[in-house]
Amino acid sequence: MSAGTGFQSGEVTGINDSSISVTSTDGYTKTYTIDGDIVSRLTDIAQGDTVTVVSEDGTAQSITEAGAMPGSQPPTQ
Repeated sequence: MSAGTGFQSGEVTGINDSSISVTSTDGYTKTYTIDGDIVSRLTDIAQGDTVTVVSEDGTAQSITEAGAMPGSQPPTQ
């Protein structure tokens, strides 16, 4: 049975060359497989950062750090 497509936002609780673990504010934790293409784009992501993971069948398709998306910064005064 396929795990399907999904997304999760939360804190990075573990990261290495083959996986990333994320814990949501409700305590849900999941470890996603990451491949070389994703790893090469994760240079600024570290344990403790807040991210959003889009996954398919348990493999991360994209990982975005909070504040990295256009329009996600608070307005300046």
